[in-house]
Amino acid sequence: MGYRTYIGKISKEEHDRIKNMSHNDLLDHYHGEYTESESVYDDEKGYTRTTITHFRKIKQGDEYGGQVGEMIEGVEKTTELIFHEYNEFASPKNDNRCISNHDIVEELHEFGKYVEFGNKKFYSPFFSNEETQKGFTEEYDFWIVEKEYLKHIIEFYKQKVVNYYNEMLNPFFGADVEFSEFMDSIRHSYDGGNKNYTFDFTKITQEQQTQLFEILHHMRSMRSEWTLLIPYNLEKGDHITDSWKYEYNIFELVRIYKTFDWENDIMVYYGY
Repeated sequence: MGYRTYIGKISKEEHDRIKNMSHNDLLDHYHGEYTESESVYDDEKGYTRTTITHFRKIKQGDEYGGQVGEMIEGVEKTTELIFHEYNEFASPKNDNRCISNHDIVEELHEFGKYVEFGNKKFYSPFFSNEETQKGFTEEYDFWIVEKEYLKHIIEFYKQKVVNYYNEMLNPFFGADVEFSEFMDSIRHSYDGGNKNYTFDFTKITQEQQTQLFEILHHMRSMRSEWTLLIPYNLEKGDHITDSWKYEYNIFELVRIYKTFDWENDIMVYYGY
């Protein structure tokens, strides 16, 4: 899958609750406190087995919540049981909980791979706990960013689009829409009401031939975007487009820029 980057959000209220937490505190906060009991028995083949029962508190509506409270004395209804069986050579003590970026923030937009707009001057640590922040950013990204960072990305995308079209068209028209010698050779005629164009291809340069291919390749890609992929989304969520093309992706970022609740929420740039 490779490394991908995102922007997400978290409420300022929730951020205040967790910003000083250690890694273990975050595990307890998002996945419930971890406790366990163990029992040893001999199976049918005479092997000694150890069964570890993990009890962890779960939040109301937790998708992993089981109806176990009524069956086991002393276990609350908001407790989940997780059974792990070990052989005699395995350690019975094993906390399998883990914490991910998606446990903490709500995803707003995926940038995908190979982003080039990263700029650390816009980054602020998410956690006040330095050890926790280091754990989240030593090999990955997990930073608070402000409105200016999103504007920076939008302007970066805009310039990518400008550069791309200039690269394709400048050999034909020039920066000031001045026709090249090849474009000046255009002649048009009418055939039964249809307008036809002819060119003097002896005047086309190697650069123009290369960019002519790029123009055709671009148009073919855009046709696929509309006939096979469809760049807009009518079904799920509030986002307008799933397209990663700069021309369309930039409008999704503008929508987020205008509708994000900067007063009550915090924007997070993260990757893994």
